[in-house]
Amino acid sequence: MATEAEYRPFRQDMDAAARYLSIHPPLPRHLTTKFFTNMLYLQHWMRYTEVGFLIHPSVHLPTPGLKVADVACGTGIWLIELAKQVPKDAQLEGFYISSAHFPPKDELPENVKLGYMDMMQSVPENLLAQYDIVHVRGVVLYVFNDDPSELLANFMVLLKPGGYLCWDDLDLAAHNPKTSDPNVSHEIADKIEEFGRMWFKTQGLPFSWLRSLDTTLTSHGLEALVPHSQTVSNAGARPWTLMQPMANRHFFENDINTMCEAGKMPPGSPSAEEWREMSEGLIEECREGVRLLMDIVYIVGRKAVEQK
Repeated sequence: MATEAEYRPFRQDMDAAARYLSIHPPLPRHLTTKFFTNMLYLQHWMRYTEVGFLIHPSVHLPTPGLKVADVACGTGIWLIELAKQVPKDAQLEGFYISSAHFPPKDELPENVKLGYMDMMQSVPENLLAQYDIVHVRGVVLYVFNDDPSELLANFMVLLKPGGYLCWDDLDLAAHNPKTSDPNVSHEIADKIEEFGRMWFKTQGLPFSWLRSLDTTLTSHGLEALVPHSQTVSNAGARPWTLMQPMANRHFFENDINTMCEAGKMPPGSPSAEEWREMSEGLIEECREGVRLLMDIVYIVGRKAVEQK
């Protein structure tokens, strides 16, 4: 069990998070975009610290002429980091539904290009079978009714024969509050998890597909390699817990609050004010030692090499 002296710095960090959340009313759209951009950077570095790689070591990187696509690239930071690890002649292309989170072009490495693509729509013909590696991350909220088949088909057609699909995501169904002290309450954290899962299910987002993603890849003709799931480590508990109030705020302002105001929340759901109160209570529980951890799921799938 942690001592008071060990808890004190974390409590100070949670106090800073609480001040941020309390002094800012609902953010204007341009600040919401910046807020989300910063959160994308933070999540990238936290994931990288946990798994220890950008591309799993089992993936063969062909040289020369490596071509990589990052779908749902967000800020492009994954490609920017990858550019430091691959030959300069590698072509690294990121796609996202909005350029709002892209850095200026003059801040990108010369071999990194970012552009528009809606992964829910048909892939443009000029991108078919073009990539040795397709990386996908952070699409868990776009897989409805536990069926990733439509998205998976779009990812697969981007691959060259023998290419690799590298997919990692957060298992939001395995997002559980933890504490090393049995005397520390996590009642509010449990309530937020309960209501959050209920809301996700009403939106067709039960998340159980993540646990059988290797089977899904195999059924679609990919060779499933290194299916892996890991809980955020104790060493990573602090940054992940500090990040969660920020993620909750974004989720509340952009989804929960809007549906509360429109009267579209499922029966038995908290009101908008009750969500705010729970968010404040969650910060207090974290100050007392609750940690908000989740599982990171990672899998590699290889496309078959065409027979001559």
